[in-house]
Amino acid sequence: MNDNEYRVGQVSILGIEGKLALVFALPEDNWNGNDDANRRNHAFIDAFVSTHPDYSLVFNFLIARAYKPDGSGGFATVYESNRGYH
Repeated sequence: MNDNEYRVGQVSILGIEGKLALVFALPEDNWNGNDDANRRNHAFIDAFVSTHPDYSLVFNFLIARAYKPDGSGGFATVYESNRGYH
């Protein structure tokens, strides 16, 4: 997307209070902390929104979850279609 490549481990749909979220699991090769993961999540979401602007016809939220290489956790970034980042 936008001339960048992203590795997506899983995509799922989540329902929250009658609203739908599209959730992307983004496995990371290196872990440099939550701030770096948040930056990478923003880059993924920004690329997704610009490449697929019609997503908001169905989904109210996008969630990008960067995962540590060892699978021991990670960091999630939430983007709401009508309000932006949380």
